[in-house]
Amino acid sequence: MVKNIVYFKPYKFLEKAGISFADFAKGKPYYNESAFLFEKGGSRSPYTRKEANFVVSLAKKYFKNPKKFLDIPCGVGRHARIISKRGFKVVGVDASDALLKIAKAQDRRTAYKRYDMRKFALSGKFDVVFSLWDAYTYLSRTEDIRAFLRNVRRHLKDGGLLILDSRNFWKKFPKDRLTHKVVYAKPYDVEIIARRNTNLKERVHESFFVYTMINRKNIKDHGVIFDQELVRIYSPASIARLFRKKFKILGLFGDFDIKAHYDKANSDRLIVLAQKLG
Repeated sequence: MVKNIVYFKPYKFLEKAGISFADFAKGKPYYNESAFLFEKGGSRSPYTRKEANFVVSLAKKYFKNPKKFLDIPCGVGRHARIISKRGFKVVGVDASDALLKIAKAQDRRTAYKRYDMRKFALSGKFDVVFSLWDAYTYLSRTEDIRAFLRNVRRHLKDGGLLILDSRNFWKKFPKDRLTHKVVYAKPYDVEIIARRNTNLKERVHESFFVYTMINRKNIKDHGVIFDQELVRIYSPASIARLFRKKFKILGLFGDFDIKAHYDKANSDRLIVLAQKLG
């Protein structure tokens, strides 16, 4: 049974209170009660194979004979399970029990672990660590992302690779954007209305979502979920400052294509490839 759920706090309140967007996100319905919407609701699943293959292509080009990958945070494991099927050893880390339950049900090859991305502690070292689809941008405070990067360095082999992906917030979108779509997430028909706003001055991107859900098998089972996304905007320059003496930036990409170089005005994504320094 779908319940009516409202989850909202103004980002200025969170900033003033010193609350990380990462901690705020842990309570989102999207990662808890409505986790089954994660792939369908985001409508990203058609591109999953391309994204996973991009990670492997970068790994093979810039690291000799890569074998071990860390996906953090892994969500429902949509990238991890593809890379695992290709014969690589993959560990997926996420803070959501609901998302990990879905990941484990679909994939027995990957080792899934529950950790906060700022505090993970795993055995062994990895050739590649990757964080896709804006996940690292939940690390809104300087101490958050520094803790994440310290842990990444600790878990990477010498010369190991780090791949960070986010939207390119400098692309010329309208200031306020309203989108609408309908998806099927078994057994629900889901209408999704989203309002997005990018505030480059305050380095914050904020989205509001309304999910109206009707069960195809039981018309009485319906409900509305209101959800919110808050992420920090990191520029290539700000990432370079955080990387100083710890990582070397090898390249910037504007899409999940090894030939797609980043263009500030036109690229959809800002994908950073970096290498651990000794």
